[in-house]
Amino acid sequence: MNLILVGKGDELYAFYYDDEPDSAAALLETAGRFARDPQLSFGWDDAVGLLDAKQRLQAVNQALRNVLGTE
Repeated sequence: MNLILVGKGDELYAFYYDDEPDSAAALLETAGRFARDPQLSFGWDDAVGLLDAKQRLQAVNQALRNVLGTE
């Protein structure tokens, strides 16, 4: 399970997902839905930042797996 937090002023958006393709697709879909919603402070820049954070987290997880030999 992975967690990425996005802070927007007094608001905090928490995104949970796992490494399964369906979960990653749902994360992308949710980020886009949130960015399109004018009632939320979450915008397209936040969606891009979320996806960048996901990629960095994925790279760190892979590096740890390589070091620990758990791949």
